[in-house]
Amino acid sequence: MKKVLVIYFSCGGVTKRIAEYMQSVEGVDVWPLEAVQPYTEGDLLAANPRARVSVEAADAKCRPEFVNKDINLAKYDTVVIGYPIWFMLPPRIIYTLLGKLNFQNKQIVPFCTSGGSPVAKSEEDLRKTFPNLNWGKGKQFSYTSSKQDVENWIRGL
Repeated sequence: MKKVLVIYFSCGGVTKRIAEYMQSVEGVDVWPLEAVQPYTEGDLLAANPRARVSVEAADAKCRPEFVNKDINLAKYDTVVIGYPIWFMLPPRIIYTLLGKLNFQNKQIVPFCTSGGSPVAKSEEDLRKTFPNLNWGKGKQFSYTSSKQDVENWIRGL
């Protein structure tokens, strides 16, 4: 069986819950991606053009730092990267992650959590920004996604 690592970034808890569903499958490990500067409720107010999420989303070169934790990617075949959709894209911290760690010779599979925005635009932007990575087909989950649906998806990778 493939060894899978799920790296996820979550602020509201939905992405974390989906990642925890994945962790219940044998052979799947989970690693939370944490921002050096944690996001506050005010930072997440997307309707405010001065909120942190709005400012970061508008700057394609923005790369928020994450808490540096030792992680050995060598033992994994597949790395699943989970994130909430912000302005149809992954949070910029996901770009920081992909730019800092060595994902060569790994299959990278994105998943997003969203109430309605599909994974396609965010997946397209990740592929365009990191064209040398081996991308698998992404998946969108919502707050209503069942544990069984999530487990079935991760087993099918």
